[in-house]
Amino acid sequence: MFSFLYAQEITRITVVEDENSHSIPSYNYQGMIYVSLHHLADVIHLNNRIVDAGNALEITFQDVTLRFKSKNPYVIITFNESGESSIYQFPTSSHFSNNFIFVPLNETIELLNKYIDKSLIVISPGKVIVLEKDQQSISRLQSINLEHGPKGTYIQIKSNIELTSQLSLVEQDSFILTVINASTFGNNFDNIIPVGYVKHILVTNVNQNVEIKIKKKNVDVASEFFYDDANKELVVHLFERVDSPWLERESEHFKVIYRDYHSDLINNVLTSAERAFKILSKIFNYKASEKIIISTYDVSDYGFAAASTTPQNFIRLEIEPLEPGYEMVPYNRRIQWLLSHELVHIIVNDAEVQPETFYRNVFGKVPPEKIQPLSAFYSLFTNYNRYSPRWHQEGIAVFFETWLSGGFGRELGSFDEMYFRSMVYEGMTFPSQLDLETLLAHNSILLENIHYIYGGRL
Repeated sequence: MFSFLYAQEITRITVVEDENSHSIPSYNYQGMIYVSLHHLADVIHLNNRIVDAGNALEITFQDVTLRFKSKNPYVIITFNESGESSIYQFPTSSHFSNNFIFVPLNETIELLNKYIDKSLIVISPGKVIVLEKDQQSISRLQSINLEHGPKGTYIQIKSNIELTSQLSLVEQDSFILTVINASTFGNNFDNIIPVGYVKHILVTNVNQNVEIKIKKKNVDVASEFFYDDANKELVVHLFERVDSPWLERESEHFKVIYRDYHSDLINNVLTSAERAFKILSKIFNYKASEKIIISTYDVSDYGFAAASTTPQNFIRLEIEPLEPGYEMVPYNRRIQWLLSHELVHIIVNDAEVQPETFYRNVFGKVPPEKIQPLSAFYSLFTNYNRYSPRWHQEGIAVFFETWLSGGFGRELGSFDEMYFRSMVYEGMTFPSQLDLETLLAHNSILLENIHYIYGGRL
Protein backbone atom coordinates (compact mmCIF):
# COMPACT_ATOMS: atom_id res chain seq x y z
CA MET A 1 0.00 0.00 0.00
CA PHE A 2 1.18 3.53 -0.84
CA SER A 3 -0.30 6.93 -0.09
CA PHE A 4 0.06 9.77 -2.55
CA LEU A 5 -0.03 13.40 -1.43
CA TYR A 6 0.30 15.53 -4.53
CA ALA A 7 -1.18 18.97 -4.94
CA GLN A 8 -1.18 18.83 -8.75
CA GLU A 9 -4.25 17.13 -10.22
CA ILE A 10 -3.67 14.08 -12.42
CA THR A 11 -6.06 13.88 -15.37
CA ARG A 12 -4.94 10.55 -16.87
CA ILE A 13 -3.17 7.48 -15.58
CA THR A 14 -1.23 4.96 -17.69
CA VAL A 15 -1.69 1.19 -17.44
CA VAL A 16 1.19 -0.78 -18.99
CA GLU A 17 1.01 -4.48 -19.92
CA ASP A 18 3.89 -5.99 -21.87
CA GLU A 19 4.51 -3.53 -24.72
CA ASN A 20 1.01 -2.03 -24.62
CA SER A 21 0.09 1.20 -22.81
CA HIS A 22 -3.42 2.49 -22.11
CA SER A 23 -4.46 5.88 -20.75
CA ILE A 24 -7.53 5.97 -18.49
CA PRO A 25 -9.34 8.87 -16.74
CA SER A 26 -8.22 9.73 -13.22
CA TYR A 27 -7.89 12.68 -10.89
CA ASN A 28 -6.41 13.67 -7.55
CA TYR A 29 -8.86 14.47 -4.78
CA GLN A 30 -7.53 15.54 -1.37
CA GLY A 31 -4.25 13.73 -1.93
CA MET A 32 -5.86 10.46 -3.11
CA ILE A 33 -5.88 9.23 -6.71
CA TYR A 34 -9.23 8.09 -8.13
CA VAL A 35 -9.58 6.20 -11.42
CA SER A 36 -12.51 5.32 -13.63
CA LEU A 37 -13.39 1.77 -12.65
CA HIS A 38 -15.03 0.92 -15.98
CA HIS A 39 -11.98 2.04 -17.98
CA LEU A 40 -9.58 0.22 -15.64
CA ALA A 41 -11.59 -3.02 -15.90
CA ASP A 42 -11.67 -2.76 -19.69
CA VAL A 43 -7.92 -2.28 -20.22
CA ILE A 44 -7.04 -5.23 -17.96
CA HIS A 45 -9.72 -7.38 -19.65
CA LEU A 46 -12.07 -7.93 -16.71
CA ASN A 47 -15.66 -9.02 -17.31
CA ASN A 48 -17.65 -5.97 -16.17
CA ARG A 49 -21.07 -4.42 -16.69
CA ILE A 50 -22.77 -1.21 -15.64
CA VAL A 51 -26.01 -1.77 -13.69
CA ASP A 52 -28.56 0.15 -11.63
CA ALA A 53 -28.94 2.92 -14.25
CA GLY A 54 -25.22 3.59 -14.18
CA ASN A 55 -24.98 3.91 -10.41
CA ALA A 56 -23.25 0.57 -9.93
CA LEU A 57 -20.69 -1.59 -11.72
CA GLU A 58 -20.20 -5.34 -11.37
CA ILE A 59 -16.95 -7.20 -12.10
CA THR A 60 -17.34 -10.95 -12.40
CA PHE A 61 -14.51 -13.41 -11.69
CA GLN A 62 -14.62 -17.20 -11.70
CA ASP A 63 -15.42 -17.46 -8.00
CA VAL A 64 -16.80 -14.07 -6.98
CA THR A 65 -18.64 -11.00 -8.27
CA LEU A 66 -17.66 -7.55 -7.01
CA ARG A 67 -20.34 -4.85 -6.95
CA PHE A 68 -19.16 -1.22 -6.71
CA LYS A 69 -21.71 1.55 -6.03
CA SER A 70 -21.25 5.26 -6.66
CA LYS A 71 -20.91 7.58 -3.65
CA ASN A 72 -20.53 4.50 -1.45
CA PRO A 73 -17.45 3.16 0.43
CA TYR A 74 -18.66 -0.45 0.42
CA VAL A 75 -17.94 -3.16 -2.17
CA ILE A 76 -20.25 -6.17 -2.04
CA ILE A 77 -18.40 -9.46 -2.65
CA THR A 78 -20.76 -12.27 -3.69
CA PHE A 79 -19.52 -15.85 -3.97
CA ASN A 80 -20.90 -17.19 -7.24
CA GLU A 81 -21.39 -20.80 -6.13
CA SER A 82 -22.97 -20.30 -2.70
CA GLY A 83 -24.52 -16.86 -3.16
CA GLU A 84 -23.11 -15.73 0.19
CA SER A 85 -21.84 -12.14 0.46
CA SER A 86 -19.27 -10.15 2.37
CA ILE A 87 -18.26 -6.48 2.50
CA TYR A 88 -15.00 -4.74 1.57
CA GLN A 89 -14.75 -1.11 2.74
CA PHE A 90 -12.80 1.68 1.06
CA PRO A 91 -11.34 4.41 3.31
CA THR A 92 -13.52 6.93 1.41
CA SER A 93 -16.61 6.74 -0.75
CA SER A 94 -16.40 6.25 -4.48
CA HIS A 95 -17.25 9.23 -6.71
CA PHE A 96 -19.59 9.62 -9.66
CA SER A 97 -18.27 11.91 -12.39
CA ASN A 98 -19.01 12.22 -16.13
CA ASN A 99 -21.36 9.20 -15.86
CA PHE A 100 -18.55 6.94 -14.53
CA ILE A 101 -17.73 5.58 -11.09
CA PHE A 102 -14.32 6.68 -9.81
CA VAL A 103 -12.70 4.59 -7.07
CA PRO A 104 -9.52 4.97 -4.93
CA LEU A 105 -6.66 3.54 -7.00
CA ASN A 106 -4.57 1.79 -4.34
CA GLU A 107 -7.42 0.16 -2.45
CA THR A 108 -9.09 -0.99 -5.67
CA ILE A 109 -5.87 -2.60 -6.92
CA GLU A 110 -5.38 -4.31 -3.57
CA LEU A 111 -8.88 -5.79 -3.88
CA LEU A 112 -8.58 -6.81 -7.54
CA ASN A 113 -5.22 -8.51 -6.93
CA LYS A 114 -6.99 -11.05 -4.72
CA TYR A 115 -9.02 -12.38 -7.64
CA ILE A 116 -7.33 -11.39 -10.91
CA ASP A 117 -4.96 -13.81 -12.66
CA LYS A 118 -2.40 -11.01 -13.02
CA SER A 119 -0.61 -8.70 -10.58
CA LEU A 120 -1.30 -4.97 -10.69
CA ILE A 121 1.54 -2.80 -9.37
CA VAL A 122 1.51 0.97 -8.80
CA ILE A 123 4.98 2.23 -9.71
CA SER A 124 4.34 5.99 -9.76
CA PRO A 125 1.44 8.40 -9.19
CA GLY A 126 0.53 8.16 -12.85
CA LYS A 127 1.44 4.59 -13.82
CA VAL A 128 0.24 1.04 -13.11
CA ILE A 129 1.89 -2.02 -14.64
CA VAL A 130 0.40 -5.46 -15.16
CA LEU A 131 2.68 -8.41 -14.37
CA GLU A 132 2.36 -12.18 -14.18
CA LYS A 133 0.73 -13.50 -11.00
CA ASP A 134 3.95 -14.94 -9.58
CA GLN A 135 5.66 -11.57 -10.06
CA GLN A 136 3.92 -9.74 -7.25
CA SER A 137 6.61 -7.16 -6.61
CA ILE A 138 8.55 -4.75 -8.76
CA SER A 139 12.10 -3.64 -8.15
CA ARG A 140 12.35 -0.22 -6.56
CA LEU A 141 15.77 1.30 -6.67
CA GLN A 142 16.57 2.24 -3.09
CA SER A 143 19.97 3.82 -3.56
CA ILE A 144 22.67 4.55 -6.16
CA ASN A 145 26.10 5.30 -4.69
CA LEU A 146 29.32 6.21 -6.48
CA GLU A 147 32.74 5.48 -4.98
CA HIS A 148 36.19 5.94 -6.48
CA GLY A 149 39.32 4.12 -5.33
CA PRO A 150 42.63 2.68 -6.53
CA LYS A 151 40.91 -0.06 -8.54
CA GLY A 152 38.46 2.26 -10.27
CA THR A 153 34.97 3.70 -9.86
CA TYR A 154 32.17 1.59 -8.43
CA ILE A 155 28.48 2.38 -8.95
CA GLN A 156 26.42 0.46 -6.38
CA ILE A 157 22.73 0.06 -7.24
CA LYS A 158 20.51 -1.43 -4.50
CA SER A 159 16.94 -2.65 -4.86
CA ASN A 160 14.22 -4.03 -2.62
CA ILE A 161 13.94 -7.29 -4.58
CA GLU A 162 16.02 -9.27 -7.08
CA LEU A 163 17.37 -7.23 -9.97
CA THR A 164 17.37 -8.13 -13.64
CA SER A 165 19.33 -5.91 -15.99
CA GLN A 166 20.86 -5.63 -19.45
CA LEU A 167 23.71 -3.54 -20.79
CA SER A 168 23.62 -1.74 -24.13
CA LEU A 169 26.39 0.30 -25.73
CA VAL A 170 25.44 3.75 -27.01
CA GLU A 171 28.85 5.10 -27.98
CA GLN A 172 32.42 4.14 -27.14
CA ASP A 173 32.39 6.43 -24.12
CA SER A 174 28.82 5.80 -22.89
CA PHE A 175 26.35 3.01 -22.24
CA ILE A 176 22.87 2.38 -20.82
CA LEU A 177 22.16 -0.07 -18.01
CA THR A 178 18.48 -1.04 -18.13
CA VAL A 179 16.96 -2.48 -14.95
CA ILE A 180 13.99 -4.59 -16.06
CA ASN A 181 10.58 -4.21 -14.36
CA ALA A 182 11.82 -1.55 -11.99
CA SER A 183 10.97 1.95 -10.82
CA THR A 184 12.60 4.83 -8.96
CA PHE A 185 9.28 5.64 -7.32
CA GLY A 186 9.81 7.18 -3.87
CA ASN A 187 13.43 8.15 -4.52
CA ASN A 188 15.01 11.03 -6.40
CA PHE A 189 18.23 10.39 -8.32
CA ASP A 190 18.42 13.74 -10.09
CA ASN A 191 21.33 15.07 -8.03
CA ILE A 192 23.89 12.26 -8.26
CA ILE A 193 27.38 13.79 -8.32
CA PRO A 194 29.74 12.10 -10.85
CA VAL A 195 33.07 10.92 -9.42
CA GLY A 196 36.14 9.15 -10.75
CA TYR A 197 35.68 7.77 -14.25
CA VAL A 198 32.01 8.82 -14.42
CA LYS A 199 31.56 12.04 -16.39
CA HIS A 200 27.76 12.09 -16.30
CA ILE A 201 24.98 9.84 -14.97
CA LEU A 202 21.23 10.11 -15.61
CA VAL A 203 18.50 7.92 -14.11
CA THR A 204 15.09 7.83 -15.82
CA ASN A 205 11.92 5.70 -15.82
CA VAL A 206 11.08 4.31 -19.27
CA ASN A 207 7.86 2.27 -19.48
CA GLN A 208 8.23 -0.26 -16.64
CA ASN A 209 12.04 -0.14 -16.66
CA VAL A 210 14.71 2.13 -15.19
CA GLU A 211 17.43 3.34 -17.55
CA ILE A 212 20.76 4.41 -16.05
CA LYS A 213 22.72 6.32 -18.68
CA ILE A 214 26.43 6.54 -17.87
CA LYS A 215 28.97 8.60 -19.77
CA LYS A 216 32.62 7.73 -19.11
CA LYS A 217 35.44 10.25 -18.89
CA ASN A 218 37.11 8.79 -21.97
CA VAL A 219 36.95 5.83 -24.34
CA ASP A 220 39.85 4.06 -22.62
CA VAL A 221 37.74 3.42 -19.51
CA ALA A 222 36.40 -0.16 -19.50
CA SER A 223 33.26 -1.33 -17.69
CA GLU A 224 31.83 -4.49 -16.19
CA PHE A 225 28.94 -5.25 -13.87
CA PHE A 226 28.08 -7.99 -11.39
CA TYR A 227 25.55 -8.84 -8.67
CA ASP A 228 25.71 -9.79 -5.00
CA ASP A 229 24.57 -13.26 -3.86
CA ALA A 230 20.91 -12.24 -3.50
CA ASN A 231 20.86 -10.27 -6.79
CA LYS A 232 19.55 -7.26 -4.86
CA GLU A 233 22.69 -5.21 -5.43
CA LEU A 234 24.18 -4.48 -8.82
CA VAL A 235 27.70 -3.10 -9.05
CA VAL A 236 29.04 -1.34 -12.14
CA HIS A 237 32.85 -1.20 -12.16
CA LEU A 238 34.66 1.35 -14.32
CA PHE A 239 38.42 1.02 -14.65
CA GLU A 240 41.26 2.09 -16.91
CA ARG A 241 42.51 -0.47 -19.37
CA VAL A 242 46.08 -1.55 -18.88
CA ASP A 243 48.56 -3.11 -21.28
CA SER A 244 48.01 -6.56 -19.75
CA PRO A 245 45.26 -8.59 -21.47
CA TRP A 246 44.28 -10.08 -18.08
CA LEU A 247 41.58 -8.64 -15.83
CA GLU A 248 40.69 -9.39 -12.21
CA ARG A 249 37.46 -9.55 -10.25
CA GLU A 250 37.01 -10.60 -6.63
CA SER A 251 34.30 -11.92 -4.35
CA GLU A 252 34.45 -12.75 -0.65
CA HIS A 253 36.57 -15.90 -1.04
CA PHE A 254 37.74 -15.87 -4.68
CA LYS A 255 39.73 -13.85 -7.18
CA VAL A 256 39.11 -14.55 -10.87
CA ILE A 257 41.80 -13.75 -13.43
CA TYR A 258 40.38 -13.68 -16.93
CA ARG A 259 40.54 -12.24 -20.42
CA ASP A 260 38.25 -9.44 -21.50
CA TYR A 261 36.31 -11.73 -23.86
CA HIS A 262 35.44 -13.99 -20.88
CA SER A 263 33.70 -11.13 -19.02
CA ASP A 264 30.21 -12.51 -19.61
CA LEU A 265 31.13 -15.72 -17.75
CA ILE A 266 32.65 -14.20 -14.63
CA ASN A 267 29.41 -13.50 -12.75
CA ASN A 268 28.49 -17.16 -13.17
CA VAL A 269 31.97 -18.33 -12.14
CA LEU A 270 32.04 -16.28 -8.93
CA THR A 271 28.45 -17.12 -7.98
CA SER A 272 29.03 -20.84 -8.59
CA ALA A 273 32.28 -20.82 -6.62
CA GLU A 274 30.77 -19.01 -3.62
CA ARG A 275 27.74 -21.32 -3.68
CA ALA A 276 29.96 -24.41 -3.51
CA PHE A 277 32.31 -22.86 -0.94
CA LYS A 278 29.45 -22.01 1.41
CA ILE A 279 28.40 -25.61 1.93
CA LEU A 280 31.81 -27.30 1.57
CA SER A 281 33.48 -25.00 4.11
CA LYS A 282 30.83 -25.98 6.65
CA ILE A 283 31.15 -29.71 5.95
CA PHE A 284 34.95 -29.67 6.22
CA ASN A 285 35.12 -26.93 8.88
CA TYR A 286 37.43 -25.00 6.58
CA LYS A 287 38.45 -21.37 6.74
CA ALA A 288 40.41 -19.95 3.84
CA SER A 289 43.63 -18.17 4.82
CA GLU A 290 43.75 -16.43 1.44
CA LYS A 291 41.51 -15.86 -1.53
CA ILE A 292 41.35 -18.80 -3.91
CA ILE A 293 42.48 -17.86 -7.42
CA ILE A 294 40.45 -19.03 -10.41
CA SER A 295 41.89 -18.45 -13.86
CA THR A 296 39.82 -18.98 -16.99
CA TYR A 297 41.44 -20.25 -20.19
CA ASP A 298 40.35 -21.05 -23.72
CA VAL A 299 43.34 -22.80 -25.28
CA SER A 300 42.34 -26.49 -25.44
CA ASP A 301 40.13 -28.62 -27.63
CA TYR A 302 37.89 -29.62 -24.73
CA GLY A 303 36.95 -28.13 -21.41
CA PHE A 304 38.35 -29.34 -18.09
CA ALA A 305 39.50 -27.99 -14.74
CA ALA A 306 42.48 -28.55 -12.46
CA ALA A 307 43.44 -27.47 -8.96
CA SER A 308 46.58 -26.98 -6.89
CA THR A 309 47.30 -25.80 -3.36
CA THR A 310 51.02 -25.11 -3.78
CA PRO A 311 52.36 -22.50 -3.55
CA GLN A 312 48.84 -21.02 -3.30
CA ASN A 313 45.27 -22.16 -3.83
CA PHE A 314 44.59 -22.09 -7.55
CA ILE A 315 41.93 -23.45 -9.92
CA ARG A 316 42.42 -23.52 -13.67
CA LEU A 317 39.10 -23.49 -15.54
CA GLU A 318 39.07 -24.35 -19.24
CA ILE A 319 35.78 -23.01 -20.55
CA GLU A 320 35.48 -25.05 -23.77
CA PRO A 321 32.67 -27.67 -24.10
CA LEU A 322 33.51 -30.93 -22.37
CA GLU A 323 34.96 -33.83 -24.33
CA PRO A 324 32.50 -36.21 -26.02
CA GLY A 325 33.03 -38.84 -23.33
CA TYR A 326 31.26 -36.59 -20.88
CA GLU A 327 28.08 -36.89 -22.93
CA MET A 328 27.59 -40.10 -20.92
CA VAL A 329 27.85 -38.17 -17.64
CA PRO A 330 24.82 -36.27 -16.34
CA TYR A 331 25.45 -32.84 -14.89
CA ASN A 332 23.18 -29.86 -14.33
CA ARG A 333 25.26 -26.67 -14.70
CA ARG A 334 28.70 -27.22 -16.20
CA ILE A 335 30.60 -24.39 -14.46
CA GLN A 336 29.00 -25.19 -11.11
CA TRP A 337 29.74 -28.90 -11.57
CA LEU A 338 33.43 -28.33 -12.39
CA LEU A 339 34.02 -25.83 -9.60
CA SER A 340 32.34 -28.02 -6.98
CA HIS A 341 34.76 -30.80 -7.90
CA GLU A 342 37.91 -28.67 -7.93
CA LEU A 343 36.99 -26.80 -4.77
CA VAL A 344 36.88 -30.11 -2.89
CA HIS A 345 40.52 -30.63 -3.90
CA ILE A 346 41.43 -27.17 -2.59
CA ILE A 347 39.64 -27.55 0.73
CA VAL A 348 40.81 -31.13 1.40
CA ASN A 349 44.43 -30.49 0.45
CA ASP A 350 44.74 -27.06 2.04
CA ALA A 351 43.49 -28.22 5.42
CA GLU A 352 46.32 -27.94 7.93
CA VAL A 353 47.09 -29.55 11.29
CA GLN A 354 50.04 -29.29 13.63
CA PRO A 355 52.95 -29.35 12.88
CA GLU A 356 51.90 -28.32 9.34
CA THR A 357 50.90 -24.86 10.58
CA PHE A 358 54.39 -24.25 11.95
CA TYR A 359 56.15 -25.29 8.73
CA ARG A 360 53.80 -23.19 6.59
CA ASN A 361 54.55 -20.14 8.69
CA VAL A 362 58.25 -20.71 8.06
CA PHE A 363 58.39 -21.97 4.45
CA GLY A 364 54.94 -21.33 3.00
CA LYS A 365 53.42 -24.16 0.97
CA VAL A 366 56.32 -25.56 -1.05
CA PRO A 367 55.71 -27.11 -4.49
CA PRO A 368 58.01 -30.03 -5.39
CA GLU A 369 60.62 -29.19 -8.04
CA LYS A 370 62.41 -31.84 -10.11
CA ILE A 371 65.64 -29.86 -10.15
CA GLN A 372 65.54 -29.62 -6.34
CA PRO A 373 64.83 -33.13 -4.96
CA LEU A 374 64.87 -31.86 -1.35
CA SER A 375 61.84 -29.71 -2.14
CA ALA A 376 59.74 -32.90 -2.00
CA PHE A 377 60.39 -33.15 1.76
CA TYR A 378 59.53 -29.50 2.36
CA SER A 379 56.39 -29.96 0.29
CA LEU A 380 55.44 -33.02 2.33
CA PHE A 381 55.88 -31.11 5.60
CA THR A 382 53.88 -28.09 4.43
CA ASN A 383 51.08 -29.75 2.41
CA TYR A 384 50.75 -33.35 3.56
CA ASN A 385 47.21 -34.02 2.28
CA ARG A 386 48.33 -33.25 -1.25
CA TYR A 387 50.09 -36.63 -1.33
CA SER A 388 47.13 -38.82 -0.42
CA PRO A 389 46.34 -41.55 -3.02
CA ARG A 390 44.88 -40.43 -6.32
CA TRP A 391 41.79 -42.59 -5.92
CA HIS A 392 41.10 -40.88 -2.59
CA GLN A 393 41.66 -37.41 -4.05
CA GLU A 394 39.33 -37.95 -7.00
CA GLY A 395 36.84 -40.15 -5.19
CA ILE A 396 35.85 -37.57 -2.61
CA ALA A 397 35.67 -34.85 -5.26
CA VAL A 398 33.48 -37.03 -7.51
CA PHE A 399 31.20 -37.78 -4.56
CA PHE A 400 30.66 -34.09 -3.74
CA GLU A 401 30.44 -33.01 -7.38
CA THR A 402 27.48 -35.38 -7.65
CA TRP A 403 25.91 -34.47 -4.33
CA LEU A 404 26.15 -30.69 -4.79
CA SER A 405 24.60 -31.05 -8.25
CA GLY A 406 21.51 -32.70 -6.86
CA GLY A 407 22.54 -36.22 -7.90
CA PHE A 408 23.98 -35.29 -11.29
CA GLY A 409 27.57 -36.44 -11.68
CA ARG A 410 29.93 -39.31 -12.37
CA GLU A 411 28.93 -41.08 -9.18
CA LEU A 412 25.46 -41.72 -10.58
CA GLY A 413 26.21 -41.75 -14.29
CA SER A 414 25.07 -44.48 -16.65
CA PHE A 415 28.68 -45.44 -17.48
CA ASP A 416 29.56 -45.83 -13.80
CA GLU A 417 26.60 -48.14 -13.20
CA MET A 418 27.29 -50.17 -16.35
CA TYR A 419 30.98 -50.63 -15.52
CA PHE A 420 30.54 -52.00 -12.00
CA ARG A 421 27.41 -54.05 -12.76
CA SER A 422 29.30 -55.71 -15.62
CA MET A 423 32.19 -56.60 -13.31
CA VAL A 424 29.83 -58.19 -10.80
CA TYR A 425 27.89 -60.02 -13.52
CA GLU A 426 31.07 -61.45 -15.04
CA GLY A 427 32.55 -62.37 -11.66
CA MET A 428 35.63 -60.20 -12.09
CA THR A 429 37.92 -59.52 -9.14
CA PHE A 430 37.98 -55.98 -7.87
CA PRO A 431 41.52 -54.58 -7.63
CA SER A 432 43.13 -53.65 -4.35
CA GLN A 433 44.16 -50.08 -3.67
CA LEU A 434 47.75 -50.96 -4.60
CA ASP A 435 46.68 -52.63 -7.87
CA LEU A 436 44.54 -49.63 -8.68
CA GLU A 437 47.47 -47.23 -8.28
CA THR A 438 50.19 -49.33 -9.90
CA LEU A 439 48.57 -51.55 -12.55
CA LEU A 440 44.99 -50.73 -13.49
CA ALA A 441 45.65 -47.00 -13.86
CA HIS A 442 48.11 -47.85 -16.66
CA ASN A 443 46.63 -50.99 -18.22
CA SER A 444 42.91 -50.17 -18.23
CA ILE A 445 41.31 -48.59 -21.30
CA LEU A 446 40.27 -45.77 -18.95
CA LEU A 447 43.89 -45.19 -17.81
CA GLU A 448 44.06 -42.72 -14.91
CA ASN A 449 40.38 -41.88 -15.28
CA ILE A 450 39.80 -45.13 -13.46
CA HIS A 451 40.62 -43.30 -10.21
CA TYR A 452 37.43 -41.25 -10.50
CA ILE A 453 34.89 -44.04 -10.67
CA TYR A 454 36.74 -46.42 -8.32
CA GLY A 455 37.45 -43.66 -5.85
CA GLY A 456 33.83 -42.59 -5.83
CA ARG A 457 32.67 -46.15 -5.09
CA LEU A 458 35.30 -46.73 -2.42
